[in-house]
Amino acid sequence: MAVEVESASQVLEFLGVLRRRLLWIVVPLAISATLGSSFAIIVPKKYVTSTKILVREPTEGLAGAAPHSQRDALVAPHEITALERIKRVLAALKWPEYLELSQVDQLAFENKVKANLKVSQPAMQRGAEATVVNITFAHTDPERSYEFLGAISKLWMEEVERRGRTAEREILSQLRGQRDTSTNRVYEIITEIQGIRIAHDLPPPDARIAVIPSVVPLQQAVDSAESQIGPLARDIEQLEKVLEQTRQEWSTEPPTIKQSLKESDSVDNSVEINGLRQEIAKLRQAQQGLKQTHSTHRNSEKHIEELSNTIKILEDAEVAGSSREQEVVNEKLGQLQRKIDNQELELADGRAELAALKDGLEENRAKITAVQDAYARIHGLEAERALVDLRLDQLVPQITAKEALLMKLEGPAGNPFGILEEPEMPDVPTEPDPLVIVLFSIVLGLGIGLGAAVLLEYSRSCFRSVRDISRVMVVPVLGTINAIETRRQGRRAVLARAIVGTTTFVLVGCVSYVTWAWKEQPERLSHDLRNTIEGLREQFE
Repeated sequence: MAVEVESASQVLEFLGVLRRRLLWIVVPLAISATLGSSFAIIVPKKYVTSTKILVREPTEGLAGAAPHSQRDALVAPHEITALERIKRVLAALKWPEYLELSQVDQLAFENKVKANLKVSQPAMQRGAEATVVNITFAHTDPERSYEFLGAISKLWMEEVERRGRTAEREILSQLRGQRDTSTNRVYEIITEIQGIRIAHDLPPPDARIAVIPSVVPLQQAVDSAESQIGPLARDIEQLEKVLEQTRQEWSTEPPTIKQSLKESDSVDNSVEINGLRQEIAKLRQAQQGLKQTHSTHRNSEKHIEELSNTIKILEDAEVAGSSREQEVVNEKLGQLQRKIDNQELELADGRAELAALKDGLEENRAKITAVQDAYARIHGLEAERALVDLRLDQLVPQITAKEALLMKLEGPAGNPFGILEEPEMPDVPTEPDPLVIVLFSIVLGLGIGLGAAVLLEYSRSCFRSVRDISRVMVVPVLGTINAIETRRQGRRAVLARAIVGTTTFVLVGCVSYVTWAWKEQPERLSHDLRNTIEGLREQFE
């Protein structure tokens, strides 16, 4: 009767795989542990220096104080780690390894320093009146770590204090400038008001007088002129009509009329002719100093022409004295002409009087408007002065408060910082931890070895155990035959294990020796190898 062979459990099967692939597990483990240990020794150890700074507001409780320090504390992580500030600190410390670099390399050095500089702010209770700023700096040299942290924290605190005082000084300067500007404006307003009163001959202000005194006589003059202009204009209009009628009557009268005489009468017109010539001479004398376009000049020329015609007629009448009828001068025509002259003079006087009244009226109205504008300007300036005085009353206490605040800021009480934890020079490195590196390398090597062993074992398509055969065969498995290995195969397997083991041992030995020599006796290593190790260290600083 056939007997089914019992297969091993999965755990035993997996352990069997590990035994068969033990070399694939040990080699990565040894190499990884060796490299990890060497790295833990060679990697530069960083010394961390830290400090805690309490930032409070020194101006708390003072009127008009701005919270400059609290704002600076909130942006401390950005301000302290700014490349410009790091550059200033490095230049002040004069580190040779920084000063000897080119500009591009200095920028890379500054970024490396920035990566090792950490600034944090722990959470504070709501409504807290102070802020804590934690500053840490890591460097492979403990003295450099302590020196840089002290320099950059001191520079930041000095800048915050100086910035707070500068801001308050600027505010105080602005307030004083506003005060001076307001004071000058008050003086300008007073001067302008005095100038307006002098220019318009205005009396000093009197609250009991509701009417502007300077306007009363001017308004009376305006009222009087307005009352006279109307009647005078009507009189002139009436006079123009009368003059026009007289001129029409004068134009219809002939210059001479016929007069009947006796035959024995003789005609002697010499007296009349001399009178007419004397009148012409007077008219000529009156024309002197007048332009030809003047109405009086034109009327005189017309009158002279008419008198000349009359003289000619009289002279002709003397010649024809023996006739029974003769033409003599129309005396009515002269009377009408004299009447026209009188009416024209009266009309000219009326028009001149009307023009003078209108000019005086416009002048007085302009004076009234100027006085009213002057008083309106004075009232506006007085209202402006009231506002300026109110602003001055507000500025005085503000300036006093700012001066007291600035005095406090410039004294010992104006320091907004309190050192909770002084920076100290570290004795032992804090990062990275060598033990963690070694443990991580062991775990990494073990993981790589196990992964390689399992991958190599289960990546082949073959039966590895009775269980694999039982899953695919219908008939039961009666027994198993162990793998048959020839001597040649055995020797090849032993040789392969020896080569792998020897190579691993040599590699581990070389790495261990180089690590020991670099640590204890660097002169045993070549210059190129030492430079390579230093370059590797710089990558992890």
